[in-house]
Amino acid sequence: MARNVSCIQELPVEVIQKIFTYLDIQSLENVGQVSQEFKEIIDSSIQIWRHLIKSYCHSQSLLKRNLNYTSYVQSKTCAKSLRKFYQDLVNVQKNFETGKCKKTIIDCQEASLKGRKVEKNPEWSRNHNFKGVYDMTLNEGRICASVYDTIQVWNTKESRLSYMFTNKILDQDNTQTICFTLEKNYLMCGTDNGYLKIIEIGTEKIISKARVNSNCLSDVKCRDDLIITLDWYGNLTFWKLDANLQLYQIQLKNAESYSVPFILRQRDTERLMDANHDHLITTYKSHITVYSFGQEAGLVVSFPVYSDVFCIHLNEDLVAFGCKGSPRHEDAPFIHPVAGIANLKFRPPRVNYIRTPDNDPVISIHLTSSHVILGDINGELHVISIEELKWNEVERITDLGSEPHHLLYTLKSHAYRDFIWALKFDGFRLFSGDETGKIIVHDFLNVEAVKSVEESANNDKDKEVDFTAIGDKEIEDENQSKKPKLDQEPELDNIEATNE
Repeated sequence: MARNVSCIQELPVEVIQKIFTYLDIQSLENVGQVSQEFKEIIDSSIQIWRHLIKSYCHSQSLLKRNLNYTSYVQSKTCAKSLRKFYQDLVNVQKNFETGKCKKTIIDCQEASLKGRKVEKNPEWSRNHNFKGVYDMTLNEGRICASVYDTIQVWNTKESRLSYMFTNKILDQDNTQTICFTLEKNYLMCGTDNGYLKIIEIGTEKIISKARVNSNCLSDVKCRDDLIITLDWYGNLTFWKLDANLQLYQIQLKNAESYSVPFILRQRDTERLMDANHDHLITTYKSHITVYSFGQEAGLVVSFPVYSDVFCIHLNEDLVAFGCKGSPRHEDAPFIHPVAGIANLKFRPPRVNYIRTPDNDPVISIHLTSSHVILGDINGELHVISIEELKWNEVERITDLGSEPHHLLYTLKSHAYRDFIWALKFDGFRLFSGDETGKIIVHDFLNVEAVKSVEESANNDKDKEVDFTAIGDKEIEDENQSKKPKLDQEPELDNIEATNE
């Protein structure tokens, strides 16, 4: 053995480092105990630790896609920092499943950039709808959020405001922006009179606009280089940008099969849409319509759920949705669920419905391959494991009140009764935006000595941990600084939908 070690030690350091990149962390620790020279090579090798980090993220698409939008970028030139990052990285999943996170508040309502800020309107306090952070997208390490009359783009790594688009910029062509998405350097906006317009975020100029009719656009999404718009009658239009960055309409194969079912063609501005490589999902009140981009191109199925759908999120063959539901009453003959997950592999789709302990309407949602996160009108975030969901029935209801093993924990980061309109999760951080104009960042990577939800409960500490506002402003404990609002309970029929 000693002779074999001696032979390896005679190799150039670069070769030894390359050999060590084929080892996992436990093997590296064992090798480090063989000789001081090996230990020093491992401790000082940037190559080894970068390889370990990338290998760990490779099998997890969310981590792989968002790795460069974390502190990894600052650690890339220091072996010691990379080793610390790797140690934090392997704990992310455990931290997420126990609710152990560092929390930071981004106050979008008070933010300003280049003299621009949110112009407050006294009308905003009269209802919950369209209030605060009402919609949000996540693209290449940037959060793009509608905040009252502005659209703001925040750098997720530094929680720094990069761009702020006011009404004057968004509606410079006298068309009102209704929906939006961010793709690379372009803000794509749907308008009240049917226009899809492309704004270059650096120059803030409209570089292209087009429409097929004057129907108000309810939603806009990007799928690779394809831009999809949905109008308030449920009609879908497909667009692309040419080499000169001009919009042109395209016709997909079997284009007529992407038409909306006749029974769902009534006007509704709150239609939602989501799309991935295989599926396209739209909603109309309590109906979910599924289209396919595969061999069965076009309309696949449209199915009803128990109540009006407020939010959707598509992940591979699963689509999660939040809805109105019904409150828990002892004498209620049936309690309508407030969320569900439909498996599109089956015809018709098989649905697992979810009832939460309080069963408050779910207005924001995010779905991963193993978890679903629900944001409700009571300021609560429910993190639920879906790994044990069964798909052997057409319809199944999971009651988190009686089957708590599915509910990992509930985060009460937001104030009591604040509507959580928007949710995004990048594998490292959970971003939740509410009606007060704040986005709370739950960081599961850089937690240090923060306690998990379970640990805090065991110590009878129902407090928020490590809350730091942008600009280093201290945030008081929510139980001290936030009191329940005394205004009347909102009329649930008037809750508007938001697309996640």
